[in-house]
Amino acid sequence: MKTRPFWLLATCFLLLSASAGYAQDGASDERPAFSLSTSEVFTTRDAPHFYLTFRRLERLDFRVYKVKDPFAFFAGLDDPHQLGTDEEQVEQERTWLERFADWKQTQRQSVHRFMRAQASHQYRSARRAVSDQAEVAQRVVLNAQTFAQVPLLNSDQVVTTWREILPNRRDAEMRRVPVELKQPGIYVVEAVNDLLRAYTIVIVSDVGLVTKTSPGQMLFFAADRFTGEPSADCNIRVLFSKKTIAEGRTNADGLFEAKLPDERMEDNVIGVAQCGNQHAATDPGAWTLQQPARELAAYIYTDKPIYRPGHTVHLKAILRWRQMDALAKFDRPEAEVVVADANDKVVFRRQVKLDGFGAVTASFPVPATAALGGYTIRVQSGDAIGSGGFEVQEYRKPEFEVIVTPVTRFEVQGREAVVNVQARYYFGQPVANAQLRWVVNQQPYYSPLRWNDDYGNSDGGYWYGDNQTAEGTVRLDADGKATIRVPLAVAEDKKDFSARIEAQVTDAANREVSGRTVVHATYGTFLISAESGSAVHRGGTPAQISVRAVDYTGNPQPNVPVSLVLEHLEYRTGYYGDPTVTASGTQSATTDASGRAMVTFTLPNRSGSYRVRASAPSAGRSVEDEVFLWVPGPGQYTDDNSGDRYLELLADKTNYAPGESATLIVRGEPIIGPVLVTKEGQHVSWFRLMRPTATDSIQVPIDEGDVGDVFVNVVYLREGRLHRAERRLAVAAGSKTLQV
Repeated sequence: MKTRPFWLLATCFLLLSASAGYAQDGASDERPAFSLSTSEVFTTRDAPHFYLTFRRLERLDFRVYKVKDPFAFFAGLDDPHQLGTDEEQVEQERTWLERFADWKQTQRQSVHRFMRAQASHQYRSARRAVSDQAEVAQRVVLNAQTFAQVPLLNSDQVVTTWREILPNRRDAEMRRVPVELKQPGIYVVEAVNDLLRAYTIVIVSDVGLVTKTSPGQMLFFAADRFTGEPSADCNIRVLFSKKTIAEGRTNADGLFEAKLPDERMEDNVIGVAQCGNQHAATDPGAWTLQQPARELAAYIYTDKPIYRPGHTVHLKAILRWRQMDALAKFDRPEAEVVVADANDKVVFRRQVKLDGFGAVTASFPVPATAALGGYTIRVQSGDAIGSGGFEVQEYRKPEFEVIVTPVTRFEVQGREAVVNVQARYYFGQPVANAQLRWVVNQQPYYSPLRWNDDYGNSDGGYWYGDNQTAEGTVRLDADGKATIRVPLAVAEDKKDFSARIEAQVTDAANREVSGRTVVHATYGTFLISAESGSAVHRGGTPAQISVRAVDYTGNPQPNVPVSLVLEHLEYRTGYYGDPTVTASGTQSATTDASGRAMVTFTLPNRSGSYRVRASAPSAGRSVEDEVFLWVPGPGQYTDDNSGDRYLELLADKTNYAPGESATLIVRGEPIIGPVLVTKEGQHVSWFRLMRPTATDSIQVPIDEGDVGDVFVNVVYLREGRLHRAERRLAVAAGSKTLQV
């Protein structure tokens, strides 16, 4: 199965990592120190600001410069994420007096937060605006002659200057500093005190950049942050190590695909766009670009998985280049084969020529004094490395095997898990009449279908449970077979659990071999999953709750009656205690043919925590799920219109074949206007700008390069927010299946 590396969705929306400048010599905490930082890109409708952290200062002079040539500016930075120095200071043990001062500061902050929480968000916003105006009014405007000791960087580019009067604090204090910048552009803020300086960058732009990266590739989408309309003919440059490595212009759809050189790149990669008088910068996430554009795909195997000292190992490696979503011939004439033991001691090394099929073979004897444990095989050519392994052990091969097979992987609690056990010697005869001891261990089971219906047949894999719940003995029959019936108790917490059943068989020669299996004990015959598009809502507004009913193999359950209750939770004894629950409303729904239903609750005009409990009848019980909501009160408001918004993308089928077309819709919200649709595997293999109507679906073609897993991603900008949705599609390798 083709897996998707996590670099493929390196989507950066208007993101420039905080640029901090430090003005301190590190000699002592008694000296003045200050730093500047920014954490967002502002629009022309916003009130730009930056953050100042300072101590032991009575005043600070600020100068703001507008950058004329952003491309040259960012290309000239050693590190585009930071200005100044980040030298670490030697950590000193604080005295009891300093610790007491820290405690007093913590108490002051607690009182401040409590008092701040008594005011509403609207009141605090209005007061902050008035405070900003008052702070600006108190500033002392400075001229160029004031900066004789620390000259201006460039007097022609100065936008504004002022002196900020500060309280002389012993401990570090942070404050928000407003700056009046209404015109789009990239600005450098400089703070000066005597000979100390600090810098940060403030960007004001109505253009948003969405980037997707993979090795050797960067896809840019430039659009208006408010309307989502694409920005055409934008000049895009990718900068790395103070030079331009890719450059081009966006097309009519606001798209530009940059082909990057095949080299590893560190953390100082940045994309810069100029769209008329608007500029934008984005950090695409350099980890994705540290990978090579093509990598070695090596299938390495040995004639046996385990050897004894003195045995001869025969190994073979089939080498290919993986580039984008395709495998290509390995074009190098030879490769080096290196084998190391568990202590990383090399026991074999040889340069081997490739045959006509792109494979290498080698053989070597395991030394009689070889260390036991796991051995590593490395096949390398230049910086391309493939790895495999085998075991070296002093062992006695089991004379027989034990196979444990459940009748069903999922069984409802209160019933029995029926497991068939068979023991056979390797020469074919059954282990007749042998003693069988079985043990059951238990751990919670969390079906991945509760969060993602893409993963329909998962066992979970890792076992950590050591809660033994049952054991017993039985004797195999003459055919070496037995049936074990394990009762599955009903969980008091109404939760699912997994039972691992281990069968230990002892034959007449007192040799013991074990086998095991896992049965998932479910509270009902199916599960329900409830979720909300947002956890934070305003009081009095509607909250949509999506409900999905599926069985434990992923099959939708239609016509399931679902009851939903909205409850207010009041934690009178603290959040670790049981809440006081007050019902605030009820709803009912029935799932459709896809096992889904949607209900809407109007939240009360009461702040606090809310819970929606969804329940449905199943096998004489009630299966449930919960989703939690929060209505902020005065002083607690969190703007639910800020940040990215994640939507649910639905596909018409779960499996596709090359040549078909996937039909997708965004659930819960109609998409009107331009959206970027991408298809992603090892790279962004297909992308289009679409303009669907409220009733249109999204069509994505499936081809041979999508065999395995492929991801479809939808992203668009509206009203300053990034909206996105993603769906994994399974594409069967029908044309590449080998029939034996």
